[in-house]
Order: sequence, then C-alpha cells, then structure tokens
Amino acid sequence: MHKGFLIFFLSLAFILGCTKEAEYEYAEDMEEEYVEEEDYDFPVLDEDADFEGIIDTDGDFTIRGRFKGVLIATGMVLIDETAIVECDSIVATDIIVKGHVTGNIKAINEIIVEENGIVIGNTFQKNLIVNGGSIFDGSSGMGGYKKRRAK
Repeated sequence: MHKGFLIFFLSLAFILGCTKEAEYEYAEDMEEEYVEEEDYDFPVLDEDADFEGIIDTDGDFTIRGRFKGVLIATGMVLIDETAIVECDSIVATDIIVKGHVTGNIKAINEIIVEENGIVIGNTFQKNLIVNGGSIFDGSSGMGGYKKRRAK
C-alpha cells in the first residue's frame, strides 16, 4: 500500500475516532437537504440548505449553503462562493475554496484558496495554492517532504 494512502486512511480513522457522533445526524437521514442539479452529476448542498452532521460520499461534492460537521469525499470538494462552512474536518482528494471555511481541511493532493476565499484553520496537503485576494489564517502541513528532500 502506498504510504500516502496509508497516512490518509490513518488520519481519517483518527478524525472519525475523535468525532462526537451523538451531536450529528447522518446525511442519509437528511436527503431533502441535497439538491441534485442537472448540470452536475455529483451531490450539491444548495445555497438555501443548512446542514449539520456527517457527510461521507464517493466522488465529488459541492457546498453552496451552510454546513457544520465532518465531510469525507473520495473526490474533489468545492466550497462555492456562497458557502459558509464550520467543519471539524473536511477530507478529500482535492479541495477548492471560494467561500468561507473555518476548521481543518485535508487533501491527498492539493488545496486551492481562490480569490475572495477564506480559510481560518489548519490545512494538510501536498500542494497549497493561496491566490491573491484570499485570506488564509492558520497553519499548513505538507506530506511527502521527506521523500522529496532525500532526492
């Protein structure tokens, strides 16, 4: 097993072990909060939605509304311009932030904070891109630095 994936799954297990599940409802119980749009073939938490809980999804996921809790996705997560997110943790392959995120986010590959995007919290990823006009207040960790340094 690739070390990067092992680290990802161990951090995922740690995150889930630290989550207070009693405070959350699972996304399967709140299906009315999701809006499946014709332009997308992946779930979207719409602008009018206000969801608190745990979302565990295969593939990509977009947040446009208010979200509080834990989000785990096997694909890319887009926090759109209208989104306000207070997360214990977001874990995904890639994360793009155009809205406001408070909390810890982890990506296997990269996190991009777009112009006008706000991240208040800690990040862990291979590549971090913070574009001009955005706000990043926290710390960032990068995986794989030992391997790159050894070359």
